[in-house]
Parts: sequence; structure tokens; C-alpha cells
Amino acid sequence: MELTFWNWAKRKERKQNVKKILVLVAVIMLFGMTAVYGQAIGDLKGKMAVGGFLDYGIGFGDQFKSFDYVGFTAKSSLGLSFGGKFLYGVAPKIAVKGLFDYQTESYKVTILGVEAKSSYHILEISANGMYFFSPEKKMCPYVEAGPGMYSFGDGGSSTSKIGVNAGIGGIYMINEKLAIDAGGRFHMIFTDVKKTNYVDIHAGVSFFLGGK
Repeated sequence: MELTFWNWAKRKERKQNVKKILVLVAVIMLFGMTAVYGQAIGDLKGKMAVGGFLDYGIGFGDQFKSFDYVGFTAKSSLGLSFGGKFLYGVAPKIAVKGLFDYQTESYKVTILGVEAKSSYHILEISANGMYFFSPEKKMCPYVEAGPGMYSFGDGGSSTSKIGVNAGIGGIYMINEKLAIDAGGRFHMIFTDVKKTNYVDIHAGVSFFLGGK
């Protein structure tokens, strides 16, 4: 009975995660459709931008494996998080971006019907290179990649590991200063024992300063 209930609970949790992602995508699309006064980013060289974003993390690899035995279950997962970014254009289509992202990992254990929960954070600080394919258009796709430092902590102690991330996305200019963007990034953290990999799906706003 416990195994049957656990399988049902896992299916329910997956459906909830899919619903959250669909809601996020719907919000992004709605925001984009209302941005009717968009204009091109233009030459990125010398431009700066600051902004923030919300994202949804999906973990996989050894760190996020579920354990399901008779009388014992364990589940680790990511969820909604937030972050900030700073961008500087070094060439017409190339920019560098510094960002931080605060992920929360939830851990739940059930032993003979008794449930215990805990959580800790994954704080990412990365420096990425970005390439914008069509800055002459108001809707511009881009790719990004770079190294990062990932700090794991539970409020009392923390440890840091090096990792890398890479992703794709798109930016839409609402006017000459304000833009919305969305995308996803894959993260690989070089932890000692368990593999810590996850994907984040993010959406946010950017405020551009300077440049042509």
C-alpha cells in the first residue's frame, strides 16, 4: 500500500511541476504579446544592463535521485528561485554577464509514515559570455556559457564548488531601455561524490544604459 501511495504521490508531484512550468511559459508569452512598442537592441558595444529574474529549477543526477523502499522514502528537488544580473557589451554582438542565482533544494524523508523535511540553498555566482544573433531586430535569440562558483549551505555552514553552465534564450526590447528575456541554462557542478546537475528555466527584465 505504501509503495502504491508513493507512486501516486510522485505522479501528482510531476503533474504539479508541469503545471508550474506551463504557467511560467504562459506569463512569458502574454508579456511578449503585450510588448507592441518593441525596437531593436542595436549595437551592444558599450551598453550596460541590470536586471532580475525568476526561475524554476529541475534537478537530476545522483544528487536528486529518489529512494523508494518499503517503509522508507526520500526525495530531493528544486523549485522557484530568484536572481540578478549585470551585462556589458564588448562588441556589437557580444557581451559579458555577471549573475547570481539563489536556488533552494528541498529534502523530504518519510520513515514508517513519519515525515521530516529540510532544505538548503545553492547560491550561484557566474561570469558568462553571451552571443546575440540578431541585435538589429527587436526579438533577439542568444547563447551563453561560462564558469561559476556554487555555494551549498543550510543556514549554519556552507561549502563551495566550481561548476559550469550553458544555455540559450531570447530577449525582446519593449523600448530603448526596457527588455524582457527568457531562456534556460544547464548547470554541472563538480561535487566530490554525487553528481549535482540541474536545469533552470528563467524569465526576467533588463534595463539598458549607455551605448549607441
